[in-house]
Amino acid sequence: MTQKNICIQLFFALFIACVTSCKKGEYIENPNLTYKYIEFERVGEANISQLLLNGKPLESPPSSRAYQIPFHGEDSLALTLVYGKNTLTKKFDMSKAYQSYYLFAKGNNIDSLAILTNHPMDGVEVPDDNSFYLNIYNENKYFSPDGSPIHIALYDGVGEWNQWDPTYTENPVDTIFNITTQFNEGFRKIKYLNYYSDSGVGNWKAKVLREDKTPVKSPDGNDLYFYIPFSKNVKVLYTYIDNKEIKEVNLDNWDSNSYMELPNGAVSTLFPLKLYLSK
Repeated sequence: MTQKNICIQLFFALFIACVTSCKKGEYIENPNLTYKYIEFERVGEANISQLLLNGKPLESPPSSRAYQIPFHGEDSLALTLVYGKNTLTKKFDMSKAYQSYYLFAKGNNIDSLAILTNHPMDGVEVPDDNSFYLNIYNENKYFSPDGSPIHIALYDGVGEWNQWDPTYTENPVDTIFNITTQFNEGFRKIKYLNYYSDSGVGNWKAKVLREDKTPVKSPDGNDLYFYIPFSKNVKVLYTYIDNKEIKEVNLDNWDSNSYMELPNGAVSTLFPLKLYLSK
């Protein structure tokens, strides 16, 4: 046998051995490996930065928001959501190839993070009368330092819409009672007020009351009001009172009613409601 033939046979022997060993190695290392996918959609402020499996970050394929989960036949897997500096671990059912979850969080509080299989608005019937459904909570420490419930008294506009010189009712026409630091079950039914522009956006005056129904005072001792711009197109609403700092000078250029002379030396603060979601 010539030296050339020996070299050729040796090359093919090495090639076959290499291919065989690679296939065998893959089979032994990943006998049942497949991938499943979990997608998270944010509702509110649940900002997930990573998803971990056994402490290792999982990736999502290009052009996909779903995380790729290596699957070896487990019934469930414990996955860890990284939320800012916090983590939350939950077991996920692995019987489906693709799963989608809504993450619904109250403000930036990790303890309130919930994984929902359905959107919070799913199944909520839209009222067909002159009213809307409201779910609201308060995270403003100035309004309630000890976390006790507060109330918001609503004043309606009088006469034709006038953005620059509005007139409001002397007494409240409706009150949202017992606003706590958590979203409550179900919705409150609130009657629409009448003060709307032609575009369908209104501006209601509101007064914050403590649990005993006494007015919340500004830092300089005056009653505190704010104004709520509201769209008549909104029929169901999740919202919250922002933890905005209430300073001695509460007037703000964004508050179109801040220049108004309010009764009893009262002052206006910037609109503190923040929208979660609506329909």
